[in-house]
Amino acid sequence: MDTVKLKAFFIQSHGNAETCANDLRDYARKLYVENEITVMEFRQLIRELEAEGATVPDSAEEKPLT
Repeated sequence: MDTVKLKAFFIQSHGNAETCANDLRDYARKLYVENEITVMEFRQLIRELEAEGATVPDSAEEKPLT
């Protein structure tokens, strides 16, 4: 899976075309936790999204995975 496919899944799931790298990062994490993508896919997506400017939230309370 690449970031283009991830974004398409995100839009299909959320019905919202407005996304940022952090939203996609959280969505990739959700897919990984739910065993929808492999660890290798997850790592690759995170690398790509961080290159696009995604950052890790300061705390888990700041940005829940749901």
